[in-house]
Amino acid sequence: MDATQKRLHEEFLENELVTTPDEVVMLSLLPLFTTQFYALLLRICSLGFLRRNFWLAITTDTVLQSAPFVLAVTFLSDYVACIFFTFMSGSVILWMIRHLSSPKWKRDKKSSSIKRAAVETPSQVPLMSVARTHVLFMTSICILAVDFPSFPRRFAKTKFSGFSLMDTGVAFFITLAALVSPEAKRKQLHKSLSHLKRVISGSLTLVVIGLIRVLTVKGIDYQSPVLEYGLHWNFFFTFASVKIISAVLYVLFPAAWDAAFSVALFAVYELSLQFTDLNAFLHNNDRTGFFAANKEGLTSLLGYVALYLAAVVTAKQIIYKPRREIREWLGSALSILLVSAAGFVLTYIMHREISPVSRRLANVSYCLWMFSVASLVLGLLIVFEVLGALLEDPEHVNANTLEVRKKENPDIPNPLLIWNAMNYNAMGLFLFSNLLTGLCNVILQTRAAGPACCLSVLFLYLFILVIFSLYMYKKKMKV
Repeated sequence: MDATQKRLHEEFLENELVTTPDEVVMLSLLPLFTTQFYALLLRICSLGFLRRNFWLAITTDTVLQSAPFVLAVTFLSDYVACIFFTFMSGSVILWMIRHLSSPKWKRDKKSSSIKRAAVETPSQVPLMSVARTHVLFMTSICILAVDFPSFPRRFAKTKFSGFSLMDTGVAFFITLAALVSPEAKRKQLHKSLSHLKRVISGSLTLVVIGLIRVLTVKGIDYQSPVLEYGLHWNFFFTFASVKIISAVLYVLFPAAWDAAFSVALFAVYELSLQFTDLNAFLHNNDRTGFFAANKEGLTSLLGYVALYLAAVVTAKQIIYKPRREIREWLGSALSILLVSAAGFVLTYIMHREISPVSRRLANVSYCLWMFSVASLVLGLLIVFEVLGALLEDPEHVNANTLEVRKKENPDIPNPLLIWNAMNYNAMGLFLFSNLLTGLCNVILQTRAAGPACCLSVLFLYLFILVIFSLYMYKKKMKV
C-alpha cells in the first residue's frame, strides 16, 4: 500500500467521535431480534415459493437477516432506534400470533417430558453457539463496513476513551470463549497439565496467525493503527495470551478462587492506572523497546484476563447447571439480566466518577461495560430460546439444554443453516473475513466509495462468506 494512502486510511479510521451507550446496546441486540423475527415469520408463513430452490433460499436468508444490521450501520444509522424497536415489537407480535395459533399440548404429556429431561449438568448448551455466531456475524460486517464513508465515524474504534460499536469485538470474543470453556463447564482442571498442554497447543495456532498478520501488514505496508494494540501486537496475540494465562491460573489454583482472582486483577490494574505512572506511560508517544512499542496490547491483558474469569464464574453459576423444567431457564435469564443491570450501574459510576471507558486500556470501566452488554445479549437470547421452545411439542424439547429435536424436511433448507455453518467453522470464517477485508482495501479505494458501491460490496462480501461457511460445513472442514 502506498505510504500516502496508508496514512490517509489510518486518519480516516481514527475516531474522535463517540456514540451513546444505548446506541451500542441496540446495535448489539439488533441481529438477535432480526433473526428471531425472520424465524417466527417462517413459522407463520413458510414462504415456500422462496424455499424450493436451495440457492434462492440461501440468498433470501442472507439478505433478509443481514440487511437490517447492514443498513443500521450505514445509510440508516440515524434511525437505529426506529429499526431496533420495529424488529423488537415485530418479534413480540409474531410470537403472540404463532403462540395463539399453535395447538395446546396436554399438561400431563408436558410434565412427563420435563421430568425425564435433566439429570446432570449439561456439557453443551446450543444457545451458546447461537451467541458466538451472533458476535461473529456482527464482527464480519463491521470490519469491512468501517472502511467505507457510509459507516458513521462514531461507530469506529475510539482513539482514547468512550463508547463505540467497533470497540465491542475483542471483549465479546473473550467473553464468549470463557462462556464455552472447560472451566465454565466445571471440569476438574486443578493440577491438570494435560489441559494446559491442550490450551497451549490450541493457542499456538492463534500465535502463528498473529505472526503471519504482523509479517503481512509490515510486508505490504498495510494500514494498522498503532493506538489499537501497538506496533506488533494484534487481536490474535491477545486472544491466545488470555486463554493461556487463564488456563495456567486454573491449573495452579482451585477453580473456586476464580472470582477472587478476577476482582483482585481488576483492583490491581485500576489502582495502578490511578496511582502510578502507568496511565501516563500508556498515553505518551514512547515506543522504545518491545514493551513500550506494544504497551496497549500487553497491559490490556490484565483487564481481559479478569473479564475472562468473571465470565467463567457467571457461566458456572447460571448457565451450566441441571434443570428439570423449561421455566427454570427463565430464572437463569432473570439472574443474568440482573447481573447485567448491576454492571450497567457500576459502569456509569466508574465512567463518570473514576475512569472513562477505554477499549485501548481495557480498564475496569470498559470491562464492566462489555460484561454488562454481553450479559444482556445472553439473557435475552435465553428468553428467545425459551419462547421458541414453548412453541414446540414438549416431547421434542430437552429442558436441560433447550435443544429442540425434530426432523427437518430435507427438501427445504433450514433458515438457521447459515448460522449453524458459521458456528461450525467460526475461526476459519473469521480469518477468511479478515482476508477478504484486506483484499477489498488493497483493490478498492473504499474511503472514496459511494453508497451504491458500499452496499454492493458488503452484500457480495456477505454472500461469499456464506458460501465459504456452507462449503466448509458440508465438507466437515475446520480451521
